[in-house]
Amino acid sequence: MDEAMLSVEERAEKIRSSLDPNTAILVRIMQTSQISNGFWMGIPKGFCVANMSKADNFMTLVDEQGLQFNKVTYLARKNGLSGGWKWFSEAHQLRKGDAVIFQLINIKTFKIYIVRKDIAAVGTSLKPAENLAKKRPRSTAPSVVVQDCDEVEDSEFLTDIKNYALPEHIRSNYYRLCCRHKSYLHANLVPDLDCNSVTSMISETVKIAEAIMSFRICNTSVDELADWKMILEEFAQLGMNVAVMISRLDEMLELSERVADSKRYGEFVSKPTKAKKKKSILLKWRFSSLKVPPKGLSLSSEHSKQRSQIILKRQ
Repeated sequence: MDEAMLSVEERAEKIRSSLDPNTAILVRIMQTSQISNGFWMGIPKGFCVANMSKADNFMTLVDEQGLQFNKVTYLARKNGLSGGWKWFSEAHQLRKGDAVIFQLINIKTFKIYIVRKDIAAVGTSLKPAENLAKKRPRSTAPSVVVQDCDEVEDSEFLTDIKNYALPEHIRSNYYRLCCRHKSYLHANLVPDLDCNSVTSMISETVKIAEAIMSFRICNTSVDELADWKMILEEFAQLGMNVAVMISRLDEMLELSERVADSKRYGEFVSKPTKAKKKKSILLKWRFSSLKVPPKGLSLSSEHSKQRSQIILKRQ
């Protein structure tokens, strides 16, 4: 039968039946609430109970082109996708009546297939990179993933940062940092940030990343780590994808604080107590030539007797 004659449900079923039968698959026809306003992607409770995590977590959505959308919030108690689903929906220009096929690859990953209600709309959705250029999402949106990275910056990366006056070594190090994180860290910055601000944020992020990599607990204070974390948290509020770096700083802070606590404990244990000091002064006086005890040292009759015996033996 001609594809154009099939309903969206029939075309979606055709794709669903071609997928691995050993994976959990869900077909949803988009409604207004799922693609606008609240952007709530509800999932049937039975599907969630049988296949999904029992606790809230982040999901990764992978589209047919292999592009990954990370940190899409799954709310276990409410049985649905919330934060991050809006960005996926807008990036793929989902419309009311479109069918979305969710194939659960693992407990944290959905492979997504989209079937358009309007056949003429097939293939007209913007590419994710073009979406980024047209509209920067808020900081809650997931990051676009860099699939492959070479040592030399690719043309897409150079085009994306051409407006930022980054020194060559900062640009090169930032590219490698993006490769390690598999995403352009600045991709989700809030709109209307001026180029100078973004340039400063990228430069500071690179410097902190380099400091983290060269971290030595004996050379870095807790205050420095706390300052780095505070800076990155401010960047994160503006949409910079630095969650991994903040998490690493939390680990470093915890380690540094444990070491600092152990040092303070060691100093406390080794610190002479008042009794130890008195005993030390007493011993020195006994075997000295002084006849009068040091100021502040009160002696018992036994101590005086021992002192007299020592002086008589010397004579």
